[in-house]
Amino acid sequence: MKDRNKLYLVALCAGEIVGFSIAEISRKKYQETKVVEGTIARLYVIRKFRGKGVSSLLLERINRWFKTKKVKYIDICVLAKNTKAMDVYKKWGFKPFVVVMQKAF
Repeated sequence: MKDRNKLYLVALCAGEIVGFSIAEISRKKYQETKVVEGTIARLYVIRKFRGKGVSSLLLERINRWFKTKKVKYIDICVLAKNTKAMDVYKKWGFKPFVVVMQKAF
């Protein structure tokens, strides 16, 4: 997979995959201004490795990559009930921006 606008990361511990992330870049236009946006499309750490800094290592590497690509904003989606993930993202400077509401039939 060779795409200069996507970053795939795998976190390993003793040869075992303990987490992964996918980040991507898009160029958008807002009121005649071009903006480079980053999206963390996926970030997952297996349960027994949560709380051990794996997500922070992945986020640090993603942030460095976004900076080299001149990204102005970063988005990440998280389930409303996943408060532990929200706490990690808040620690990294993320704030609620858009609320998506859903109805099941």
